[in-house]
Amino acid sequence: MELFFFKRVIVALSILLAVGHANVTLAHSAGGAIDAAGTNANATDLAAVTCYDDGDGPAAYLFVQIQDQSAPLQGLLMSIHIQKGLQMTTSTDAVSGDATASPGATLNGGNGIYYISATKTAAGTRIFTVTYHCMTSGNAHTGTDIALYQAQ
Repeated sequence: MELFFFKRVIVALSILLAVGHANVTLAHSAGGAIDAAGTNANATDLAAVTCYDDGDGPAAYLFVQIQDQSAPLQGLLMSIHIQKGLQMTTSTDAVSGDATASPGATLNGGNGIYYISATKTAAGTRIFTVTYHCMTSGNAHTGTDIALYQAQ
C-alpha cells in the first residue's frame, strides 16, 4: 500500500513539473512507470487532457505520441489511446526501448476533455513518456492542461 501511494505521489509530481516546464517551452509531456511490480499485463494509466482557447484560437485537435524509455524487451510494447465522445485512435511505439517515439496520433474533437490512456502488451515494468499538444486548425499550439486519474 505504501509503495502504491509513493508511486502515485512521484507520478503526480512528475506531471506537475512537466506541465510547469511545458508552459515555458510549449512542449507538454508526462509519464512515469507503469506496472511497477511487473506482474499486471493489463495495467493502464489514464489521464484527461483539456484543450481550450488560451488566446491563440480554439483547439481543433489533440496530438499525442508515446515513447517507451525502458530497456528493450521482446514483445513488450507501449501504446497511447485518445478518446473523446464517440471517437478514438491509437498509436504504438513499435520498437521496445529504443530512442524513438511512436508515430503521432491526432483526434479532431475541438475544445474540451480528451481521455488518454497508456497501455502495454504484456507483464513487465515500463518507463514511458507521453507528449501531448492541443492544436488549432492552423496548427498553432493552444491551451493544454492535464489531470492524472489512474496510475498503475
